[in-house]
Amino acid sequence: MNNLLFSILLLIIGIVIGYSISYFLSKKKEEEICEKENNLVELIEEPEKDIIDNLTSLPNRKEFLKNLEEATAIILIDIDDFFIINSVYSKEIGDEILKKFANRITSLEQINPNEVYRIGGDEFAILFYEDVDLKQIADTIIKMVNRFYLLKEGLSIQITITIGISTKKPLLETAYSALKYAKRRKENITFYSEKLIVDNNYQYFVTIINRIKEAVKYNNVVPFFQCIKDRDGNRVSYEALMRIKEGNKYITPDAFLKVAKDTKLYANLSKKMIENSFKIMEDKKVPFSINILYEDLTNLLVRETLFEKIDNFPIKQNIIIEISEDDIIKHTKEIQYFIEVLRKKGVKIAIDNFAAQYGNFKILDSIKPDFIKIDGSIISSVFNDFNSEFVIKSIVKFCKNNNCKSIAEYVFHVELYKELLKLDIDEFQGFYFCEPEKEIK
Repeated sequence: MNNLLFSILLLIIGIVIGYSISYFLSKKKEEEICEKENNLVELIEEPEKDIIDNLTSLPNRKEFLKNLEEATAIILIDIDDFFIINSVYSKEIGDEILKKFANRITSLEQINPNEVYRIGGDEFAILFYEDVDLKQIADTIIKMVNRFYLLKEGLSIQITITIGISTKKPLLETAYSALKYAKRRKENITFYSEKLIVDNNYQYFVTIINRIKEAVKYNNVVPFFQCIKDRDGNRVSYEALMRIKEGNKYITPDAFLKVAKDTKLYANLSKKMIENSFKIMEDKKVPFSINILYEDLTNLLVRETLFEKIDNFPIKQNIIIEISEDDIIKHTKEIQYFIEVLRKKGVKIAIDNFAAQYGNFKILDSIKPDFIKIDGSIISSVFNDFNSEFVIKSIVKFCKNNNCKSIAEYVFHVELYKELLKLDIDEFQGFYFCEPEKEIK
């Protein structure tokens, strides 16, 4: 009996040991299979990771170049001066803008989100494989960007873009040519064409260069003056605006200023503008402002002309020097130095085009301007953009606390004027009040 029980016990132990060994081997095999499957998944997923931009989750440049040859058209997009956003605000905020921009552009109805690529730091591309209305799509992108902003810690950060479009092979090279051409001409959108890029470009430059040279030679650089009014409707100052006289016409700066800078003719124009503006205003006994660029302050001829005219002007506190926020952001130390020099001469300082792109209140603290001119893009969108209203209120509050005056630019109709009055802005400028005129009334 005991022998039988012992035999049964040995049999049970053998079965348990055998099962355990079998289970262990099968488990080991299962783990090996899982490991191989995981390795296979990694091998499959690795190419996917290799073609996706980590920040925006868009296909990257590698995938773009792979698909480029089959495409028939391209829209190339560059975010203007993006390096400034990174340096002024931070790379983290710059990354947020890139992610938000990528999300917005892929959500547009006319665009296949799978054909939107991030091909560089601030460059995006869209590929097309069939006939589409490229102009309409580009216009839609521009409209989207006009409503685009990032609200961060009370600051409204906006962007602008430039678009180059091409249907001419090689697509990337020709689109870049269109993009560069658009940037030179300060245009939002340019289609590539050999005639546009070569012939028209040459003829355009020659025509404008001759126009500038003649204006300087015959003293046809003419200041026009636009009034600025206070809350009671009184004219309190004027802004001097450059024009070129050509026959019976007066040409505005958008038609010649970029070429003047590119060909180093700008200094001659600016010198004439300063001389003629001060000459007209020296006996008017009314404050006036004149725009001075970074290029003016760093050019010896223009700078000495400006300083001489200020030194000889009878009422120095009537002189207001306008410097754009863009110049201050890009050349902070140099501009701060020149502002100190100008203040010692007794003139006042205005920051022009404030909040056009940056709205940097730290700059206001360091510059301590006498006037802040709120950019027209913020003013004109006050009805339909809560963020614009918030920015305006912040500027007005700063001015109230720091003894400076807020000025609304580009006020062009009565409803806008009434709305701005509610926001407690100090002064107003725009076509609703008066157009730029040659004579001061």
